Amino acid sequence: MACQFSARAQVPSVAGLVGDVAKLSCLLTPPQSLANLEVRWFRGSYEFVVLLKEKGVDQPGPQLPQYRGRSHLLSGDNGDGVVTLQLKDLRPGDEGNYTCFFRSRDFYEQAVVELNVTGLGPAPLLQVAGHKAGGVLLVCSSEGWYPKPNLQWREQGGRVLPAQKELKPQENQGLFRVQSSLILMEEANYTVACHISIAQRNLSAESRIYLTGLFFPKFSYCLMSLAVLLAIFLSLILLVAFLFWKHWKSRGEGVSGGGQELGGGWV
Repeated sequence: MACQFSARAQVPSVAGLVGDVAKLSCLLTPPQSLANLEVRWFRGSYEFVVLLKEKGVDQPGPQLPQYRGRSHLLSGDNGDGVVTLQLKDLRPGDEGNYTCFFRSRDFYEQAVVELNVTGLGPAPLLQVAGHKAGGVLLVCSSEGWYPKPNLQWREQGGRVLPAQKELKPQENQGLFRVQSSLILMEEANYTVACHISIAQRNLSAESRIYLTGLFFPKFSYCLMSLAVLLAIFLSLILLVAFLFWKHWKSRGEGVSGGGQELGGGWV
């Protein structure tokens, strides 16, 4: 009778940060000697090999290129039945399901472990970018996030402020960069926060800035608009006056020329 065993995930779901190490473990019951087994970790399909050992010997041939040098099998012959895949230098593309597969001469078992990868970017860079439309233009940006984060502007009380412009998140090697801008109109004292979060990971980062009246332009947008309209109106008046003067001057020159011709006829 063949020696049978069962396999299950020691922890069904494992989390890791980009650049760190993750350990995915399966438990064999009863414990087995790996020297007598094929041990295969794969993703999705059987042939998408992350790591393969046959009778204790590494088989790098079928291994996916992106896992070479990053995947290792930790000892599974210590009698506890735990077989662990160690992944180094985690990347966003590593996220997903991994299957541990064990096969003896006439029997096999498998189990699935989920890996969640998170890229936690630095605190947002929040800066005053100048003046626009009579207010202060703020710009907030951060990169190195995974999965795609959400960026919000918030006032001190927590109320969400509408962004003036928000760039579509850009991806670089699986990591996201976000940027948004906000125009604040004049307030005596104002605290505003740029809040970046990944809801499904319950992670966030925030930067705040405190603004006083010194940050805001001295003239309001309405006064600036009025000044522009007044300048246009004065320009039109000057243009009409110039055209009227030019027309009057041309008529005067015509009358003067006609008198000279009449006088010449009497001589």
